[in-house]
Amino acid sequence: MSPFRAPKILRPEDLVLLRATIQKQQPELLPLLDLLGVQPLTEDQREALREALADEFVETGLMDDSEPNARGRHLDDIIGTLRRL
Repeated sequence: MSPFRAPKILRPEDLVLLRATIQKQQPELLPLLDLLGVQPLTEDQREALREALADEFVETGLMDDSEPNARGRHLDDIIGTLRRL
């Protein structure tokens, strides 16, 4: 039986933003990023990553009118992708 391989749905630029966000928001979660594509994450692990991304979204992803800026849209896309892993 071959090892688990996650679909390649995270682009390189997604991984860069994901790693930077986790490093800033919850660095204790960084080891989870090394598991992406190697083994499936649990729902709790995926939720922890999504929460860190949501925190970053609130801090840096909104314009003054509360609409998402480009960074916010990118963070939101990654959050959605993590729901499907």
